[in-house]
Amino acid sequence: MIINSERINNIHKKNLRDSVDWKLIKAMLQDISIGENAELIFANSNLTSMSLSTLLYQLNLIELMPPGESNYETYEKNKIACSLLRVFIENFLLNEIKHLQQPKIPFPLNLRDKNSLYEFLMMYIQSSLDDSYVNWFEQSATLNDAKSFVREYGADQVYFTQYLSQLSIIAPEKAAIEIYTNLFDETGLDIFNREERNFSLFHPEIFRRLHNYFSLNPVNRFHCKEIFNPETYYCICMMLLSIRLGYLQGAGALFLLENSIPQQLSKISKGFKRLKVPKEKRLFFDMHCDLDEAHALNWWNYAIKDYIMTPQDFSNLILGINIAISARNKLWLGLQHARRT
Repeated sequence: MIINSERINNIHKKNLRDSVDWKLIKAMLQDISIGENAELIFANSNLTSMSLSTLLYQLNLIELMPPGESNYETYEKNKIACSLLRVFIENFLLNEIKHLQQPKIPFPLNLRDKNSLYEFLMMYIQSSLDDSYVNWFEQSATLNDAKSFVREYGADQVYFTQYLSQLSIIAPEKAAIEIYTNLFDETGLDIFNREERNFSLFHPEIFRRLHNYFSLNPVNRFHCKEIFNPETYYCICMMLLSIRLGYLQGAGALFLLENSIPQQLSKISKGFKRLKVPKEKRLFFDMHCDLDEAHALNWWNYAIKDYIMTPQDFSNLILGINIAISARNKLWLGLQHARRT
């Protein structure tokens, strides 16, 4: 059954802070065959960002499926329904981000003073990231904890090249060059010397070493049947959402990611070392700690600072950073919750 206009209008009229019409949303999900675990998500009447992130992830998965897959034809017949459901979920998630209590740091008055802007952003990021999980992992994680980390983080990182690719489509030309350089790093290629191709340094392949070490199946984002932590779905979906909002929002999210990874993954790597995981298996973390320090600075110099001209530009950048802060903090929170259950 394809959703009719009356149902569509009802979605648009909803105030996100009011109670949600569960029968309406559930009917939409049944109409588009969104996933087998939809019943579990709607087993209670509490709308949460985690449950909706799971649904949004499934929507993303169906959109990425090539023709011929089981859900693809159903999706094609219900594109309007899928789009409206996506809008509903994304607005709900954004509403949560906008109401987060942010750290009180003096706001730079002069947008032309790029050094002051950069210093402000670095202070803002450092005061907003929650490092409690990575600090604990460094000192106390067990091999079972490490296996859980590899499983969840692997699901998130497999989408990183997709983040970069989608952002490059909407990026200004100069910024796009920096994105392409980052993409070449991800694929183990040298953008300035294309003859040197070392596919053994393709980052997903390097992470596969950890999957193999812990006897886990690598994540295939086109045929993913595994169920991950809801917070992992949230992280993936929020990063993709930042790019859908616009270039500076997506650039802000990636800027946060590149700045947080060296600090956080260095602690994760130390935790793996303490657990006697061989050095070649943890190469992914050590490599990113080195690469992303350079990426973060280049990202600012070539892909961000020249595009902040107005207060609205800066607000868009901050929104992207806030989205990524929430995504990363929730990813770690999900691992903490899983450890306690």
